[in-house]
Amino acid sequence: MPFFCLVFQPLSAETIKMDLVFLLSRAETTQTRRVLQLLSVETTQTRRVLQLLSAETTQTRYVLQLLSAETIKMDLVFLLSRTETTQTRRVLQLSSAETIKMDLVFLLSRVENSKMDLVLGLSIAESPKMDRILESLIAESLKMDRV
Repeated sequence: MPFFCLVFQPLSAETIKMDLVFLLSRAETTQTRRVLQLLSVETTQTRRVLQLLSAETTQTRYVLQLLSAETIKMDLVFLLSRTETTQTRRVLQLSSAETIKMDLVFLLSRVENSKMDLVLGLSIAESPKMDRILESLIAESLKMDRV
């Protein structure tokens, strides 16, 4: 074998090795790019999951605020109900007091009627006495006229 061939044979093998290393390097670079793309996709998906969680948290806050508002409304309704119950009790007490007053007025009118009946009875009893007094005055007057 000529010397020339002997020198170039190792170079040729080295070149083939270098080509293989280069091809392996390109393959690894492609794989690395794919890994980076997958990581980018996963990062994007993670961001979307976080956005959804944030939206759900916001919605949960809104629900809690609405529940709090409803609780406040229910408390106000309860307080209004208690106030109306108190007012109804007062109206019933006033109505009861008015009924008592009306009963007293009725009793007083009956007492007054009884007094009026007594006065009328006395005046009727006095009437014959008055008639006698009048008769005696008339009789006196007639006697005086005669004299």
